[in-house]
Amino acid sequence: MSANQNTSAPNSNQQQNNTELIDLKQSMDSLFNEKTKYQFDTQYGYSININNADSSNRIIGFEGIGLNTTSVPSIQGQKFNPVLAVPYKARFTSNYLVTSLDNSLAFQNYTNFNISGPVFNYPDLNGMITFGITDIMEDHRIVGGLRIPSSFAGSEEFVSYSNLKHRLDYRFLFYRKSDQVQFADPANPFGVLNAKLKSNYAEIGASYPIDITKAIKGSIGFRNDKGIVSLTDQQTENRTNDIRENWGSARLEFVHDKSKEVQMNIRDGFRYKMFFEYFRNFSEKRANLYNIGYDVRHYFILHKNILWANRISGASSFGQRKIAYYLGGVDSWINPKFDNTIPVDQNNNYAFQAIATNMRGFPINTRNGNSFMVINSELRVPLFSYLAKKPLKSPFLNNFQIVGFFDIGSAYKGLTPFAEENPFSTEIISPGANNGTNPVVVTVNYFRNPTVFGFGGGFRTTLLGYFFRVDAGWGKDGQSAVNPKPLWYLSLSKDF
Repeated sequence: MSANQNTSAPNSNQQQNNTELIDLKQSMDSLFNEKTKYQFDTQYGYSININNADSSNRIIGFEGIGLNTTSVPSIQGQKFNPVLAVPYKARFTSNYLVTSLDNSLAFQNYTNFNISGPVFNYPDLNGMITFGITDIMEDHRIVGGLRIPSSFAGSEEFVSYSNLKHRLDYRFLFYRKSDQVQFADPANPFGVLNAKLKSNYAEIGASYPIDITKAIKGSIGFRNDKGIVSLTDQQTENRTNDIRENWGSARLEFVHDKSKEVQMNIRDGFRYKMFFEYFRNFSEKRANLYNIGYDVRHYFILHKNILWANRISGASSFGQRKIAYYLGGVDSWINPKFDNTIPVDQNNNYAFQAIATNMRGFPINTRNGNSFMVINSELRVPLFSYLAKKPLKSPFLNNFQIVGFFDIGSAYKGLTPFAEENPFSTEIISPGANNGTNPVVVTVNYFRNPTVFGFGGGFRTTLLGYFFRVDAGWGKDGQSAVNPKPLWYLSLSKDF
């Protein structure tokens, strides 16, 4: 009997403990099942609310912090307290500081024809210092740079501010360049003048994205070019008419980019752009220049990351002033060569000059005119990354590409490449020009094929942080045979 009493005592205690646990559970559940709301204030000016209007849908709301989602059907509680709010202030921090080698054309694709023409060369490979400053939210961005040539004969500086806070982005830019140039003396056809070119350019630009692939861009700018003749002899000492030109410009551009980057210099998809430019020389009464252009590119992946890339590009200038386009070479050519044997029409009222690329197999100025069109086709094979079964750690091997290419194009004067007034179809013969006698000038017009084409191969890779392009091209000009020796191109540009 005593044994049974001893065993029954723990059972009664256990029942009492279970009853207490059940009562406690019911009490805790009642806190959440009850149709009420619990509010907890915080030091940040908002409240956390537990709303239990329905036991099957317990809602936790955050009041005063702008929460507005479909997962929270109702928000109640304390309102936003502006006294405790701290407004965001733009705080700029250094984003990057880069020192590199560069020979690209910065912001100005066109050089002044009257001061430095008719000849065009890329800048020498010089040191470039670039810095970027941005705020925490990346709404504001300041970028600047400085390039000093190895000869210390000039310099380039630029600074830009971009506002990216809203959908409409806009930018303010100032660019300055000074350089030593040579140009023909208008008073002496056989004389060459040394001059210092100073160019200042200010621009206001805007970009509006229509959607994730399309955008409209526009800009207006002012450009001041000054050519100061160096006083080297008695003839130049008597000159007082330095060249000064003030140009206003406007540009409208439409961009559609549906391509995506697979790896460096390997893309997949389609993209193009069309643009219209207007220039006005304020130093003359009637000096308007109009320019329209396009650039269409298609990238097709043949297998894995083997790419077949195609491009068609062109532009045409018209008006009282025009742009002289020199066909030949590649972008950012480190060792450029200019063909002086092809005449440039000095009477075509050229105001600016630019390069029409790519045309491998020929030097710059294999054709020239106020219009151009080129077609490029490349097969790019990333050799090591294509064969590798896992990602390569070496940028040199990962980005190493073997390339085969074919280029065809023309630069011309007039409406079509077959117009008779094209400079490459005209030859001027002056038998007595060398001995100083009164020469008999004979102008001979004959037909020459306005188009040229080139083919060849090369490779691309990353070395010491730079993307190098090395190409060897053979060119064919009209009825002439293919050049027996290739022309080599070394550049730092990507894509076409």
